Amino acid sequence: MKKTLTLFAFLFVFFSYSQSPSSTKKWNEYHNRYEYFDSEGNLIGYEKYNDYKKQWEYYSENKPKSKFNRSDVELNTSLSASDIEYAKAIGLSKALKESKEITERIDYYQSIIQKKYNNLSAKIRSSSFTDEDKEKLLEEFDEKVIYADETYTDMSSHTVATNKLNFIIRSYNDLLQKYSDKTINPIIQKVVQLDAKFDSALVSKVPKGFNFHTASYDEIMQSGTYSYVIREYVSARNSFSKLMNEGNLTYEKGNSLYSKMLIEYYKISEK
Repeated sequence: MKKTLTLFAFLFVFFSYSQSPSSTKKWNEYHNRYEYFDSEGNLIGYEKYNDYKKQWEYYSENKPKSKFNRSDVELNTSLSASDIEYAKAIGLSKALKESKEITERIDYYQSIIQKKYNNLSAKIRSSSFTDEDKEKLLEEFDEKVIYADETYTDMSSHTVATNKLNFIIRSYNDLLQKYSDKTINPIIQKVVQLDAKFDSALVSKVPKGFNFHTASYDEIMQSGTYSYVIREYVSARNSFSKLMNEGNLTYEKGNSLYSKMLIEYYKISEK
């Protein structure tokens, strides 16, 4: 009986270091810590896990910053050795449980990022870029991911994990734009040059003042012998412009439309 009372007294003193009897304990995701509030909602202290020391540490807001390590019980009392060991076991059990929760949270965030990385890498491999450009793009993308691994290290934090994921997605989009410009810009230049050639070839074959860029369908069909040629050229050209304006122009689509326009140009230029 005496031992039980002694243990009760110890536990009362033990938990007084970390929270008051009427305090409320809440997890703060942003600061990655447990916070304690009094009955009026005032912050009275908080606990953070020290990864280096592998222990939870309590900081009081009512006193100068001080720490109390739950895994290190050193109180100047007359408790027996078995009482102290029992109290240590309580603190250690709780710390292990919370450590397991942190590990599970890290695994969860890592799995999301890994899944996104696999998805984006697959998109690069199935893209319309040349094999050489795909290889270079994958290498640069992997370098960005390695940088993210070295920069965003605290994967137990929701904020850090989110920032890492956003960085990887943003890097993918930037690289995709870089390589898209590399392959698409030459096609755009070829189409612009072809427009000028087509316009010159039409000079002697359509009414004076006719402009295929701005002509309506009726005006095109009334332009003369080559109205059907002009119609097909303008149709392909409009499709090209639409894809480009919507940001959906790819190397394969652009090259296909350019080929159609080139065929119509040859029908006029050869005569």
